[in-house]
Amino acid sequence: MLEKISKLDFDIYYITLYLKDVNQYNDRLNRKEKAVFKTSKFLADNSNQQEEVYLEMSDEIKNKYPNIYVYNIVNDDPLDEVKDNSKKIIGF
Repeated sequence: MLEKISKLDFDIYYITLYLKDVNQYNDRLNRKEKAVFKTSKFLADNSNQQEEVYLEMSDEIKNKYPNIYVYNIVNDDPLDEVKDNSKKIIGF
């Protein structure tokens, strides 16, 4: 599927937001304003493992499809800073 997508005449972006500081998983998962999903429980270890897979996928996409713009953006900072940095990185 990515092969077909990579050949389209569009600018294609694959963006991964990730936490560099894995200790933040517990802080974020335990914050008061976080939504609670009754059908699944989010655990820091699971989130960290998923993130590692996403980063591996982004590396694979970057190496295999050079015409897809791949960005891995650290999401440790406050939301406004992440938004501003993301815009600068992507060029918006």
